[in-house]
Amino acid sequence: RNFLLFQLGDAARIALRPSGTEPKAKAYIEVCSPPCPHGTSDADWLKRCGEVDVLAAKIADAFLLLCK
Repeated sequence: RNFLLFQLGDAARIALRPSGTEPKAKAYIEVCSPPCPHGTSDADWLKRCGEVDVLAAKIADAFLLLCK
């Protein structure tokens, strides 16, 4: 495959590949967190999801800065 994978520790990675239809590259940011313990409240789950989203956005922003 035409993929470049950048492993960022144990919790994140970036997959970079060329577009199949356009002259550009596509980057996929993957961030994970430990599973929520049984009984986690909806509010705590949403908080954790928000933290993962913020981390993914920070990684994406930093990666784009490096690509310029």
